[in-house]
Amino acid sequence: MVDVNKLMNESEKLLEDPNKIEEVENTIREEEKVIVERIAQEESFKA
Repeated sequence: MVDVNKLMNESEKLLEDPNKIEEVENTIREEEKVIVERIAQEESFKA
């Protein structure tokens, strides 16, 4: 089960640190690229 309070505390810490925000944004972008690539591969298998 997800500990919401823990996540909230970690989120608040991130918001206080601009470098962390950028790091998280970069991580999200990288993950997004991987997801899009996987979707494209799955779609090509269906065709």
